[in-house]
Amino acid sequence: MAGADISGPISLESHLYRRVGPAELYLGDARQVLATMPGASVDCIVTSPPF
Repeated sequence: MAGADISGPISLESHLYRRVGPAELYLGDARQVLATMPGASVDCIVTSPPF
């Protein structure tokens, strides 16, 4: 998504897709979602091209 506007605050909860036990799945622009997550809190990131 070249040139996509990623400005503006987002809520991490607004991107929560599913929570099962300790695992949580978030859907959205990886740049926005990761910017709202605390440091050292991510174990895996899955994206689709072109990222």
